[in-house]
This record gives sequence, C-alpha cells and structure tokens, in this order.
Amino acid sequence: CFAGSCSMMDDYTGSGSTWGTGAATFNTWILFGDPSLRIIGTVQPPTGLSVTPETPEFYSEGSAGGPFTPASMDFTLENLGEESFDYEVSVTQPWLTVVNGTGTLPGKSTTIVTVEINSAAEAFDNGLYTDVITFTNMYDNKGDATRDVLLKVGVPLPVYTYNLNTDPGWSVQGEWAFGTPTGGGGTAHGYPDPSAGITGANVYGVNLDGDYSTTIGGPYYLTMGPVDLTEVSETSLRYQRWLNSDYAPYAFATIDASTNGTDWTNIWSNGSTVITDSTWTAQQIDIAALADHQSALYLRWGYRIGNMAWAFSGWNIDDVAIWGLGPQGPRYSVGDLNCDGSADVFDIDAFVLAVTDAPAYETDYPDCDINLADCNEDGYADVFDIDAFIALITGE
Repeated sequence: CFAGSCSMMDDYTGSGSTWGTGAATFNTWILFGDPSLRIIGTVQPPTGLSVTPETPEFYSEGSAGGPFTPASMDFTLENLGEESFDYEVSVTQPWLTVVNGTGTLPGKSTTIVTVEINSAAEAFDNGLYTDVITFTNMYDNKGDATRDVLLKVGVPLPVYTYNLNTDPGWSVQGEWAFGTPTGGGGTAHGYPDPSAGITGANVYGVNLDGDYSTTIGGPYYLTMGPVDLTEVSETSLRYQRWLNSDYAPYAFATIDASTNGTDWTNIWSNGSTVITDSTWTAQQIDIAALADHQSALYLRWGYRIGNMAWAFSGWNIDDVAIWGLGPQGPRYSVGDLNCDGSADVFDIDAFVLAVTDAPAYETDYPDCDINLADCNEDGYADVFDIDAFIALITGE
C-alpha cells in the first residue's frame, strides 16, 4: 500500500489457457483512497442513562379477568458516567404499577425497575389497552427513553369442543364412519390408519378397516353444524389429523365451511401433494373472515376419488374444536355438564350436582355454565330438567 492506494494480485492455478484454469493466470486489483483525510480527537467515555432491554414494547395478553402473561417486565437502568444522578420512571394509566420508580443512581451502577400489570386490569372488557413508560435522567436528560405497553385483553379459547369419545351425530356419506379404527390399510401406499383416537378410542374416519375404495366417485362428506358464533371473533378450526391420501386429480381431500349449509367455501385441500401421516398431527385453520359473528357455521371434511387413484388409508380426525374470542368464554351444548364436548352418561354426576347444589357445581366445574342443565329450556336449572336430560343423553 502506498499514498492511499493498494495493489493486490490474485494467483489462480490450473491448466490450459481458460481464465481461472491456466497454469499462471492473474487478477490485479487497484484500490484508490484519499490519504489526505484524517480524523483527530479523543474518545470520550459515555455518560447518561441506559435502559435495557431495548425492545420497543412490553406486550402482555390474557382472558378478560386475567391472569395476564407476562404480568410484569423488568428494566435495567444503568448510569454510564462517573457522577450520580436521580432518575424517575413513570406511567400514565392506573392499571400499571412501577416498582422502584424513583431513586439515585451512583456512577457506574445499575438498578432494576419493574413495571407490573395490576388488579385494575381484571375489570377490562376485551380489547387492546396501551400506555407509555417514560425513563428520565433528572440531572441532564441524557439517555431519556420510552417503552410502549400493549395489553391485549381477550385471547381465543375453545368455544365448542368435540373429543369424539361419543358420537356427536354428524352427517356422514360414502365410507365416512364413527368408531374405533383398526390400524388397517397402508400396505401399498402411505401408512395404515391409527388403532385409536388421540384422546380416546373413537374417531371419524374413511373406512375404519383400511384403505379407501378406489372406485371413482364423490365427493363424500362428514358434516358438522350449525354452531352459533354470533358473539365470537378471531375464530379458528383446530383438530387432530391422521390422513393418508393420493394427490389431485387422483384423490381429493378437502375441508369446506358454510354459513348457511348451502353455499360452501373451501378452506383447505391436499392439492398436488401426497399426504402420508404416520402419527396424529395438530391442525389449525384461521376461519375468522368467514365465521366471525355468524349465527350458523357448518364445517365439512370431504374426499373424492378420481380416475386411476391409488389406495391409501384416508381421513381420520379427532378432538375437533372451534376456538374464538367471545365475552362468555367457552361454550358447550345443553346437557354437557362436565364440558368434555359431549352430552352423555358421563354428565350424570355433574347434572345431579348442578340441580341440587349449584354453588358446589360452580366450584367443581369452574369453566362450565350451570345453565347447561336447563334441558327443558324453561329458564331454570332444576329437578324439572331430569326427564329432558335423560332423553338428551340417551337419544330417546
């Protein structure tokens, strides 16, 4: 290097006369600079206030009434200089509390300030609440900083759940059936069916004894609904899937949604992909644009067999749930007193408790609603609901 310029030569080895492969080929680089430019000075040590972490916000969320996660956030305040100064950390909203919000920071020292979401937030309705945390160097304001606070009240929860331990009575076509799969199929393509559901013995599946028929036909649907989502937003479908299927146009696997049971919108399909599940896999589909605040939602899982399809073990689904954000939290069907997703004989003990000792029922089943015992729909949960409850769980 000389006079601000640098000459560099790269030597490439090889054979022949082609660039980069010859016995002695070179690439010369000439880099020019300006030797007349100089910066002269003395590095000054930092001073003032430093706030970490530097993340721009404190974000917390939870259901109405709490708890909220995270409930607090720690900030480290550091005095970068040698001289001490007073500091102040402030907020404007009463639902925030600042711990160790004022004090003196000696030179080259640190302290921890905690900002907490207090009990006032438990009274909030669903929505987004904001504030700003202000960090102030009371001496010369060097290093003053702010951090946003975002509190989201209301998070999606299970609104309707179906664990399929008992048959919910959904409509079936083709080889769709409710029951216990046998672990069959999958000998030529993909994997076999499961031998049980993920949380119990039963599933809804296509040919529970093995592969689907390759006879051209369909579509054939498993259809649930309607369910009421009038007061629900941020809706999603969640379910467990064990699916083995050829790809379109040989075999079609689909999920559709409707708000009237007549006009359907496709929300998932296998497309041009062969699907080979060898275990239960959790699935989630955002259906908010279609389902939010609708008085009736229908869902259907479908399959259709095209020409020259190969045999696979087909659909198996379990633990179906509709999640959403609603002011009343989880909803369950009348008669489902233990809130497991089905009204059946397993609800008898909970029903007896609900109609004989309401406070005890509410203590033992805090996520349920005693009105689920109002099986005769007279506005009261009492012994006059017994006959209607028995008819509901027995189907008679």
